[in-house]
Amino acid sequence: MSKLIFNALSAIFDGSMATKVFAFIESVMMALTAVFTSGEVMRGFTVLQAVAGSLLIIFFFVELTDNASKDMITLERLVLAFIKLILGMCLLMFLKEIIAGLFAFVYGIYHKIANAGVDDVSFGITFWGQSTFPESFDVLSEADQNFEGLDKNPLKAIMGSIGLLVNSLVLWLASWIALGVSYFVAISNAISLIARATFSPIAVAQCFNDGQKSNAIRYLKKFAADGLTMAVIVGILYAASTLQGHLVSTIMAGESITSIDSSTAIKVMENLKVMLSIFAINFGAIGAILKAPSLAQDIVGAH
Repeated sequence: MSKLIFNALSAIFDGSMATKVFAFIESVMMALTAVFTSGEVMRGFTVLQAVAGSLLIIFFFVELTDNASKDMITLERLVLAFIKLILGMCLLMFLKEIIAGLFAFVYGIYHKIANAGVDDVSFGITFWGQSTFPESFDVLSEADQNFEGLDKNPLKAIMGSIGLLVNSLVLWLASWIALGVSYFVAISNAISLIARATFSPIAVAQCFNDGQKSNAIRYLKKFAADGLTMAVIVGILYAASTLQGHLVSTIMAGESITSIDSSTAIKVMENLKVMLSIFAINFGAIGAILKAPSLAQDIVGAH
């Protein structure tokens, strides 16, 4: 029972969920780097690049034909059409480097946010005499593992603290749901990044329409948004972890609790304000993570 309460407190104060997501997304980003530099994806990219070159020429003649049918062919329009064709071909030729550059850019943003971390956040309280939350329940001394207010008999402790048990379980479950959602969104966007990179030549071939609002530009923006989603997830978890820790410490200060140890752990977990605040933040984080792709698209203007 004491270990369950310790794990619930750990989910609040030590940023373990955020740390796990950081590590997972880092491995995903490294895997994506390997994928983009491997021959498998690039072979498909090269084939579609040749197809896209043919489409680009077809779209060029379609535009000329359309202008001719409307008696709008002038020297200026003809020169402009040729410039578009040349720019489109150049974009197609260097598309592989552009994709790699975009990925490196969003990877860099992810690193900047992830390296900020949550370990250096101070909540103004101590944990068993330390400024940071203990790494695990096992590092506590035998005396510290016996939380005051719990019967030494495990069965009696559980039967006498049903509400406390439910609070701890729900809090632990909410943190794991947020963790699972983060993993799902990260993997989903990683797959989307690979697919978008592979089929990007076809999208870039459609660069003759609407200038900056063309399908080509929109497609590249959405590729960047998929990569930026990883950084957005990290930012959301960082914000949730920091807000959660500071909010709980503020509520605890109002209850004259400035230290978490074996004598105050039960009081924290039984505090209704603390529990409601944590539940709200955890489920709010889950909702925000699900909206991370949309937020990333808003950031780059990909709609």
